[in-house]
Amino acid sequence: MAGYFLPHPPAKPGYQGLPSLFGYVNDDGRLSGTNCGIAASATLLTFLGKMPVAVTDIPNANPNMAILESTYPPNILAGLAGTSRGRVERILDAFGGEAVPVEGEQGLRQSIVTGQPVALMLKVPGKTMWGMTFPAGHWMVAYGFDEQNIYLTNWDVNGMSWEEFRQGWTHIIPWCIDMDRKGLQARLVG
Repeated sequence: MAGYFLPHPPAKPGYQGLPSLFGYVNDDGRLSGTNCGIAASATLLTFLGKMPVAVTDIPNANPNMAILESTYPPNILAGLAGTSRGRVERILDAFGGEAVPVEGEQGLRQSIVTGQPVALMLKVPGKTMWGMTFPAGHWMVAYGFDEQNIYLTNWDVNGMSWEEFRQGWTHIIPWCIDMDRKGLQARLVG
């Protein structure tokens, strides 16, 4: 799936959040195994109007993702383990934005209610080897919620349950990059 406009499917009863957002996914870029931080950054930059909406049906060829991947590639363990919080902050800064920390679930909900999407790192199921599923980290952008789910870019369009979200947000994987129970909201500088 290439980048797409959200919310998709249409908002459910009790939905609070953005009426529309263009979200990028890993497959929009060529580093699709590790570029979720780049996809989250591109989503925030497009929201701020610092990047044009770029839709393409060609896998791994989104021009906005290509720019970010070539200039700011994933940087954890030489790019093998994804993108750090610092790299996401530098990307926003380079395009005239600023990463504003969001603390805790109340801060997250408040940001979304006021129309501000929030980039998050969550622990999600990773690769399965020898019958075991290893945890992985995944950047997404939260843009809406209701009582049952939080809605995230670069994830299932039907949302993630709050229980699953809280387990992923409070794990050691986001903690390793100072993103446990934290998010990054983007705003224009100046």
